[in-house]
This record gives sequence, structure tokens and C-alpha cells, in this order.
Amino acid sequence: MIIRRPRPAGPLLATLLFAALMCPAVGLAQEPPAPTPAQAPAEPSATTAAPDATAAAKQRKRWNPRKDQNTPKFLGLAALLLLWLLARNESRRQAPARVQRPQRHSPITPTELGHAAFHAAIDADLDEYRGLFLSGPEAARVLGTAGAETYLNRRSLAALEDALADLAARIPDGAHFEEAAMEGENLCLLTLRLPDRSRATLALGSVAKVGRILRLREPSRQG
Repeated sequence: MIIRRPRPAGPLLATLLFAALMCPAVGLAQEPPAPTPAQAPAEPSATTAAPDATAAAKQRKRWNPRKDQNTPKFLGLAALLLLWLLARNESRRQAPARVQRPQRHSPITPTELGHAAFHAAIDADLDEYRGLFLSGPEAARVLGTAGAETYLNRRSLAALEDALADLAARIPDGAHFEEAAMEGENLCLLTLRLPDRSRATLALGSVAKVGRILRLREPSRQG
């Protein structure tokens, strides 16, 4: 009778036995001890809490339009605001620009009146020249209602253009305004200084007084 001896398990069996013996020890080493009632729960460390807080903050900041029910409302309000801004800009662009009239001079001396009329003629500024004459309310105050109506019909824009051109034509080349004075009760005369240092006198027109302000009533003509 032949008795066969069992073969040694070898390195593989030894490895398996070593792993089986070590597994319970590892499991016991990794399992945290149960806290006792007297011990307070340990707070998470800073290294562990910081990543968790960062992840939570990223999760809160993450915006998903599919889950946000207010997204269509916000988009609608943004579209309405854009349409309102476009309509307002278009209305401003198509609105006629307001014509701002130049500020009227209010001369209280003949020199101030003559100086303004002289520069209006040199610059061919019809608006400034027109502002030196009586306005509608001023004409009604000085001439009465009927006289003011006749005066305003006679003092048309074309008539003022001709009077301004006539005044500019009567100013000698290179002349400079020096002063103005009244002759009689209502005629204003300009004194001009010529390039040869001589002086020339030029009739501006009749003047009406409205309070303290001097206004041109009728322009003087050449000849």
C-alpha cells in the first residue's frame, strides 16, 4: 500500500492565509471607535470642510435654465425693455429739432443799439437784426393795437432782409464802429472810424423806447 503525502501548499497558500489573517485586522483598524456619551462629536477639520464648502458654493452658483421657472419671465421683461429703448430712440431721432432763437439784445443806450446793428450788418445775421426791432407785444404797447397790426404787416421778413442788405452796403470797407447817438427825438446815427482815421456818420433808423429798452422802429434807407 502506497501512502501519498500531501503536497505543500506553497507560496500561494501562504499568501492567501496571510491575507485572511490581515483582513480582520485592517477592518478593525479602519473602523472608527464608537463615541461614548461623554465625548462630543468631533468637528470636521479645515482641510475636509474647505472642499465641501467649495463644492456646495459651486452647486448653489450653478444655474440651470431648464429648472428655473422664472427664466421665461426674465427673458420677456428683457425683450420688452429692449423694444421700449428702441422705440424711444427712434422717436427721438424722428422728432423735429427745436429751433432755438438767439437771445434778443436789450440795449438801453444808443451806443449799445448801434453796436448790435453794426455787427448784425457785418455778419449778415438776420435773426440778430430782426431782434432789434419792435416785437408784436412791444408794437401794441407803443403804437396801439391797430397801429401794431399795420406795422407788423409792413415789417415783413423780406423787408428786413432788404433793410439789412442796405445797411451793410452803406458801411465803408474797413470801417469800425465807434459810437452811436440820437439826433432829434427818435433818429439813431452811427459814427464809424475809417481806415484813414477819419470818421463817417451813418443813419440807422428811427427808435422807439419800450420802458428802458431801445428798439428800432423803421430802418433808414440809402438816398
